Amino acid sequence: DSKLEINFKKLKSYKLFPCYAFILLVIFWNFKGRLSTIDPAKDGRRRYLSLNMLDARTQCNTKLIQIFPDESVRTLNFPKLASAIRVWCDPIFHEAYLNRLCKDPEFLKTNSKLHFHLETRKFTESKYETVREINDVCKKI
Repeated sequence: DSKLEINFKKLKSYKLFPCYAFILLVIFWNFKGRLSTIDPAKDGRRRYLSLNMLDARTQCNTKLIQIFPDESVRTLNFPKLASAIRVWCDPIFHEAYLNRLCKDPEFLKTNSKLHFHLETRKFTESKYETVREINDVCKKI
């Protein structure tokens, strides 16, 4: 009887292993953003991969520079992509817009390059931090 009881206890602990592994994975995934030098509330990649949304009231400056084949330069106004505080400075939203722009037939006709710069800060901070800087966007997105 005691042998059966011990084996049953071992079997029961092995059944819980996937559950414990999943819990540890979720904990690691959510704290992974804290290991970065960029605040996870500002950097969309880390927020995108975590389960919490890390909402922060942010302000951002965006620069979108178009360079034509003749070396002339035009600064484009970046549209406000969303009105929700959680996403209006979200780099993922900006990259999705850039991806659509790079596939736009009218833009493709210009045969130009785009350079993108995004800096963000929380309302409580005074200094902006560069979150994304992408040269020749259409080649990298």
